[in-house]
Amino acid sequence: MFERISLCRLSIVFLFILGLTFGVSAQDASYYIAAFDYMPQDFGAMSYSAGGCFTSNTRGAESVFSNPAGIALTEEKDIQVLYTGDVDILGKPPQLEDDFYKEIREWEDFSYKRSLSLNPLKNLSVMGTYTGEEMPVTFGGGIALRSYYDLGYKNTESYTADDVDYEFEQSVSGGLNFLTLSGALSYQNKYSGGISFGIPMMSKVSGSTTEEISGLEEDYEEEVNFNITGSYMRIGVIAEIIEGLSVGFTYTGGQTIELEDGEYDINDLAGEHYTGDLDDVEIEIPGYISFGLSYDIVPQLTVTGEYQSRPWEDYEEERSGANIFDNDMENGYSLRAGIIYNTGSLQLKAGYMLQKGPLVQYDEDGEYDKLVGTNTITGGIGWKAGKIGVDLGLGYSMYKYEQWFGDTDYEGSSNLVEVLLSITYGFPAPYYK
Repeated sequence: MFERISLCRLSIVFLFILGLTFGVSAQDASYYIAAFDYMPQDFGAMSYSAGGCFTSNTRGAESVFSNPAGIALTEEKDIQVLYTGDVDILGKPPQLEDDFYKEIREWEDFSYKRSLSLNPLKNLSVMGTYTGEEMPVTFGGGIALRSYYDLGYKNTESYTADDVDYEFEQSVSGGLNFLTLSGALSYQNKYSGGISFGIPMMSKVSGSTTEEISGLEEDYEEEVNFNITGSYMRIGVIAEIIEGLSVGFTYTGGQTIELEDGEYDINDLAGEHYTGDLDDVEIEIPGYISFGLSYDIVPQLTVTGEYQSRPWEDYEEERSGANIFDNDMENGYSLRAGIIYNTGSLQLKAGYMLQKGPLVQYDEDGEYDKLVGTNTITGGIGWKAGKIGVDLGLGYSMYKYEQWFGDTDYEGSSNLVEVLLSITYGFPAPYYK
């Protein structure tokens, strides 16, 4: 029954670290490496609460890392500082129905759990605007430190097979962080364009695996570390077509993400110790666009929605110059919708988000079938008093899939509850009298 041990070796741990390694050809592995944070973190608690919509409706400091055009559309003359943190509090990792583990794996007392995962600094941004006297033009600029790809999680698996108890724990920390610089220019506070650039900063990713097997003196322990670099560029526009109706557009350029200087450290079940270097990995993520629309039904009630492209067909991955990813995905998309009720000092928000891919489902012949959709329901509350604003966002994400083993089709699912907290504070701008 020690065949299970081989699954804990370096290659599988490496795939876990690459939360971006979408739909790998090893059919069951694609579900076990999938995480909900495989897309860029484009929002704070304010836009996340409204279904993740940001293209046409974000303003102020949150625009620095979402749609930069919104920087120059804020009505505040203060220098705004925004902090956001998030935590995954509940959830189930990708897991098939119980019959699979009983019939195929022949396991007993199977348990697979997702642990609490905290990101205390999702983003920290500062922005300000300047409008001269009797000028129809407003200039805006901002800077942010943000988690662009957050790969952190911790899962624990345990089961009994042939009267032997197994416990397997895997955790990943880190991701790709950017120092983001943004600038924007608006005309008559109705038409605005902006651009953002990202410089990688303090970006590392680390993974650890442990396995305990009853009856053995030694445990299996493994650690993997990489430096991670990348690039980021986004342009955006927002225009108020008529009073109360705004449209927005963003284009995020294609990215080359590199995992470099990888190292591993292994203590195996026989008590042997191994260390070594890992090959560099280069990931080509295609650029994508978003279109958004926001409409004030009444001054207190706003509805917003957007479409985002997901050109998965152009995704590539290489290790030491050789292609290691057999891409059979079709292009996907993301649809988002939200509603915002504003009483002045209090805001109530709710929304829905659908993400098609990059998780892949295969048919009984092992051929590509379709992209799996992740559904997210969000809600939140915002409160503002003077210079201080607080937003709390809550989201529930889930997806279902099917997986064939022989002639049997098993159903699987995964879910996650995420909480975001954003705090905004405004300082008087010294250049305004």
